[in-house]
Amino acid sequence: VSANVYTIGIARLAITVGLLLPFLWVTGRLKGIARKDVGPLAVMGIFFALHWLTFFFGIKIGSASIATIGLSTYGVHLVVLGWFFHRSRVTGMDMLVLALALTGSILVVPEFDFRNQDVIGLGLGILSGFFYAFLPILQQKHAHLPALTRALGQFVFGLAVFLFFIPLSDWQLSTIDWLGLLFLGILCTLVSHTLWVRLTTVLSTTTTSVIYYLYVPVSLVLSVLVLGEHLSAAMLAGAGMIILANVLGVLQRVTTGS
Repeated sequence: VSANVYTIGIARLAITVGLLLPFLWVTGRLKGIARKDVGPLAVMGIFFALHWLTFFFGIKIGSASIATIGLSTYGVHLVVLGWFFHRSRVTGMDMLVLALALTGSILVVPEFDFRNQDVIGLGLGILSGFFYAFLPILQQKHAHLPALTRALGQFVFGLAVFLFFIPLSDWQLSTIDWLGLLFLGILCTLVSHTLWVRLTTVLSTTTTSVIYYLYVPVSLVLSVLVLGEHLSAAMLAGAGMIILANVLGVLQRVTTGS
């Protein structure tokens, strides 16, 4: 899709809200939202929008594979957030996880120069993973709200953030672009993200972390087959180290029960 970041975000969220809101209204599922729930829903929406903005820019500036590898540091961010929110003790495994993720990130980019587009794309992907790591925590903390209600709130407030950038959006698009936006809005946002909200509520963050990393090899393969991107041996090794760091972080949470 050749549309810019703001256009993609606004279109995807507008399509999703436009379909989900009437459905919940007609089925009577919007009842039970208290005023105190608006704040948490707004926070979810803001983090979701920041996650999308940084990830989309990472793709546009770097590449789909580079941004995907950066986003895969999501599990490492969960470890760091565990230190902060749960005041958990820093262990040797924690340090190994961070060292692996850092080394993998360095291997992914051919030249570690902050003027290099791949470096910028990777950095934005890592920042996107940081924002995204807050969402499962917030979803479980406010699980008293139905999953569809939380999904709608996240999308509505995410859309509100993107609408600040509407002067920067561009709607002079081709038919292929419009079809791509419909695909992204319906299947990749309404269906997949709504299911993900439900999944992150009923399953532990450990389990969802394991499932989440399945997207990395799929995305890399599609980047090669569909976009013609080149994956060097160093990039694959770096991606493997980042994924290994995340797996070790997940296993540590299993053994410690955190």
